[in-house]
Amino acid sequence: MAEIPSALIQEATLVTSNSARLNAEVADDGGAACEGRFRYRKTGYALSFDGTDDYVNVGTLGNFGSNLAKGKFECSFKTSSSAIIAIAGSTFGDGWFICYMNGGSIVFEVGDTELAYTNFVTTAEFNDGEWHHLEIIWDFVLEAYDIKVDGDSVEISVYDTYGPPESFTDFDYDLYIGASNWYDEVERLFDGSLSNVKLYQNSTLIGWWKMDEGTGTTAADSSGNDYDGTIEGASWVAIDEWTETSWANGLTTDDPFYADLTDLDSGTEYEFQAQLRNEEGESDWSGSEFFTTLLATFTSPFPCFRR
Repeated sequence: MAEIPSALIQEATLVTSNSARLNAEVADDGGAACEGRFRYRKTGYALSFDGTDDYVNVGTLGNFGSNLAKGKFECSFKTSSSAIIAIAGSTFGDGWFICYMNGGSIVFEVGDTELAYTNFVTTAEFNDGEWHHLEIIWDFVLEAYDIKVDGDSVEISVYDTYGPPESFTDFDYDLYIGASNWYDEVERLFDGSLSNVKLYQNSTLIGWWKMDEGTGTTAADSSGNDYDGTIEGASWVAIDEWTETSWANGLTTDDPFYADLTDLDSGTEYEFQAQLRNEEGESDWSGSEFFTTLLATFTSPFPCFRR
């Protein structure tokens, strides 16, 4: 009679800024062919925003506002809200810079000092209460735009009004994470959790707020530019949700198995475990191993995604 199998976890290999391969081995198949899978999660903390009065103030970011022609915005988010809620936003002159959600769709919008603006919005909605990794890449010179969710480019609609924008100045008002700073008014407050926010100017990392401290009222900037954020009301929450991979089948004793992950945050530590099952049932999850993804260096993919 078969017994429940057991797994021997190994290590993560082929680790890049947003991907890794998890490896394990069948220690004992229990006497019957079995299947194996993994589960993984980010370690540490995130910030939870209540949608009422919570946000993080990261300042005006030097000359970032004057150089909005090309860049990248990145974060991890989780929300169930269908309201209009800002992930980040600020204003300058008659212009603005904002990433927000509307009915679960992701919207990115930049307006310049001459009131020309471009926004692009996802067709799909992402307010499912699960963690998602978001990357927004723009180049207003090439009129080229891309939004990636969990590592995959998603369908977007692009709208120009007197645009694309091209006249920018430094931010007059502090950039808020978890809200929009609309000419010194706190608006569109985020309802959900955020972590690992990054801003790039062209290909240069300007700000990186991991928001994983777990205590205190400061969201430290890990970019080296000292744009530490002041937490206004948002609370720390542990990131304790596992993501499970699909089952690999046809395994016997000493067989290796693996799973490729492609939706990871760069510069972030992950924990993972392995599990087996056969006709007798599922094994316990193995002990944990850890790996840290590489810090991404941003190179624009355009004109590959030119519209």
